[in-house]
Amino acid sequence: MKKCLLLLLPIVILLSCKPKGLEYLSFENLQVVKLGFPNSTLKLDVICYNPNKFALSLNALESDVYINQEYLGKAILDSSISVPRKDTFLIPVKLDVKVGGTLTSLLKLISDKSDSTTLLIKLAGKAKLRKGGIAVD
Repeated sequence: MKKCLLLLLPIVILLSCKPKGLEYLSFENLQVVKLGFPNSTLKLDVICYNPNKFALSLNALESDVYINQEYLGKAILDSSISVPRKDTFLIPVKLDVKVGGTLTSLLKLISDKSDSTTLLIKLAGKAKLRKGGIAVD
């Protein structure tokens, strides 16, 4: 019985340490870096929350961005940032966007001062996180 418990204990500990996903809150400091056709480049700071009880290091991020279920472009983080535990933080992101209907609609919504506008923002991609010496994709 003791041997069984000794074998299960490390497995339970490892499974309980799995980090939770970072939560998107909003964005700020939107800047147009390059305006062109068919692609443009934007820079912005994405505000996220780390629900984990431990700090992380975000080493890389590559994600497809969808606004109201339409593909907008690809978000890239090419530097490493520290993510504090149970706190909000900023991710400086470069966003390569397709110029077209979605970008035009997004810029119209951003310039509109109406508070009733709601955007459904979806990020689908990969992030490389590091906690101590353990890397998590």
